Amino acid sequence: MLLANVLRNYFPVPHVLRLFDNDVRGDAAPYSIQNVAEIGLTNYGICPGEWYGISTCGQVFEKLD
Repeated sequence: MLLANVLRNYFPVPHVLRLFDNDVRGDAAPYSIQNVAEIGLTNYGICPGEWYGISTCGQVFEKLD
């Protein structure tokens, strides 16, 4: 994932991995797949499993930031 590769240039790898942890929701793992799916569904009407285009992914990650 492009975002994780960029982040690892500025933060230690264990810290970056925790940002994407799938076991935790909320502030501890803001970029978890659960949070991405929740924002995609509530803000863009895209159900989990459907394709998120490049611009939609960018908008979802912007909302998670």
